[in-house]
Amino acid sequence: MEITLAEKRDDGLIGELTTLWRASVEATHDFLSPADVECIAEYVPAALSEVPLLAVARNADGAALGFAGADDDRLEMLFVAPGARGRGVGTALLAHATRQWNVRLVDVNEQNPAARGFYEHRGFRVIGRSELDAQGDPYPLLHLELAEGATGTEGGSPKAVGTQPATQATKSAGGKRAVAATAGDADANEGAPWPCVLETEQLILRPWRDGDAADLFRAARDPRVGPIAGWPPHASVEESLGVIHTVFSAPETFAVTLREDGRAIGCVGLLFGDAGTEPLAPDEAEVGYWIGVPWQGRGLITEAVRALARRAFESLGVSTLWCSYDVANQPSRRVAEKCGFLPHHVTEGLPNDLMGGVRDVCFTHLARAQTAEKP
Repeated sequence: MEITLAEKRDDGLIGELTTLWRASVEATHDFLSPADVECIAEYVPAALSEVPLLAVARNADGAALGFAGADDDRLEMLFVAPGARGRGVGTALLAHATRQWNVRLVDVNEQNPAARGFYEHRGFRVIGRSELDAQGDPYPLLHLELAEGATGTEGGSPKAVGTQPATQATKSAGGKRAVAATAGDADANEGAPWPCVLETEQLILRPWRDGDAADLFRAARDPRVGPIAGWPPHASVEESLGVIHTVFSAPETFAVTLREDGRAIGCVGLLFGDAGTEPLAPDEAEVGYWIGVPWQGRGLITEAVRALARRAFESLGVSTLWCSYDVANQPSRRVAEKCGFLPHHVTEGLPNDLMGGVRDVCFTHLARAQTAEKP
């Protein structure tokens, strides 16, 4: 994924981003009526043309995955394509806005707690409220500001961790018409702050570091690892470092490292809200995992998933944990079974933007009550 500043905004770019905006809104804004969407759509091309700063995230094939816009220190828009949700695109765009543009302010609709959760989890705090939106309509707005010392990437609300980026419409595009967000429960869980480290008998699970890029590349370049999990093999250490800065910078995303030497050999993480493979309830989360080929079959990733499940249930207040995997991914199925996940359903034909085409996905689940019953 590459994020670039849109300096030349021709009709082609405006049309491309307007189409992405509509797809994002229709996929996530169930509080807007079709008439609302059509009304907002009239303002979007002008908003895209006029916002002072506009950045676009694209995949290796040049397809737009999302975009963000800002005016001075205020984030005016952030939208992610439906097929790119849960891939760290919004997190990367927000990080770009806070680091490169010094963004510190954003407004979200009060009736969209998912958006609020996304921003609060990344260090923003509510500083005010307006009863009406920018157009004078009765859609209250919450005004958020990035807390002192926060960067816009760290977690502040562990229950919302790993969520897919929020999307925020511009003031000129119609305040209420705000937001395609993501997130789960926005309430902070002060007893389980991020970042944190989890330790098991053989492993240490910790946040990813720049120094892990070479280890990540060695494991993730193997074509037997990524494609079966839904993502292409890494092509360079630089690409792996970019993934660490974007996808793996999301809270509750852990490097799986060996106690004996500290090497990163895999990854486990939690997704909440719309970041899940399928949308999740506020008290649910989805666990994702992979491990390099040399360390497969040794029970290491099973050990890591069990540790993360304990954190989800005991510290983050999760009631149900989901695990999904491609129907052909038998190693992942075995890990899920060993961790106690039970089959739930299969969704056929889920699109996969990173690899192209579609795939059939098995969904399994594990309830907190199940783990409590075990001796």
